[in-house]
Amino acid sequence: MRLAEEREEPEEVIIRLARTLVDEAIAEGWSGPPFDPTVLASFRGISVEPAASDIRSDARIFPLPSGKLQIEYDPSKPQSRINFSVCHEIAHTFFPDAYETSRHRRKQQFQDAEHLQLEWLCDMGAAELLMPHVSFAVDLALRGTSLQAVRELRDLYAASSEAVLIRVSQLSKEPCAVVFLCEKFKPAELKASQTAELNLGLPPIAPKLRVDYVRAASGFSVFIPQDKSVPRDSVTYSCLVTNEIAEGTEAWDIPGFGKWRVQAVALPNIAEYPRRRVAALVLPGPVG
Repeated sequence: MRLAEEREEPEEVIIRLARTLVDEAIAEGWSGPPFDPTVLASFRGISVEPAASDIRSDARIFPLPSGKLQIEYDPSKPQSRINFSVCHEIAHTFFPDAYETSRHRRKQQFQDAEHLQLEWLCDMGAAELLMPHVSFAVDLALRGTSLQAVRELRDLYAASSEAVLIRVSQLSKEPCAVVFLCEKFKPAELKASQTAELNLGLPPIAPKLRVDYVRAASGFSVFIPQDKSVPRDSVTYSCLVTNEIAEGTEAWDIPGFGKWRVQAVALPNIAEYPRRRVAALVLPGPVG
């Protein structure tokens, strides 16, 4: 997918367009943090309204009979999620078909590769809009890269922990990685767990925390594969017990991993993930 000059990659185009919009809005008086996405939408002539009925998604954008665009959002969602969803829909206007089709943030259903790339690019644009790079980079540098800083930045920017963590991975000067984990089985384990549920006298099989996806900062060279499990004695498990930030020096069973400082915190339950989730921040150097 090429959006502008042939030399630019899609990610570069989205970042450029988002930062241009942010610069223009700030010049017009948009301020923060927190940065109000409804005000940003108004600069593009887009109205933002709570949905009066179930729209079966976090938000959607569609053309009005007047030819203008409107964003509707699910008002039952947390404000941080609404903010990101509105920014995501604004990012859809960077594409030429925004006036022709209704875009929905889809849930657990089949999505083709082109649609997945589009949604990923719009998420990238949303992060640029909700947490502008110049402001966020300064606030991150003042606090340092840590999960405590993530909590502070989450409140400051009225964004979700997950969105802030991804932004940290994009703008941190440290060679760190954000690893999102969730409890799940390997295919063979899933079959065995289902057999155990048939009361055949087999001991129950517990799901393990496995890598869901990774966002690595520049300079982080270790490849952390999807679905890889973490050690049972990892702080990623202890944080599920305490619901607080847990920290330790760990060596995961991954080629080239070595020893890293790992901070972990449990993430809120959401409908898309029926099992427990954890975010781990992998940083250079031992604890202390």
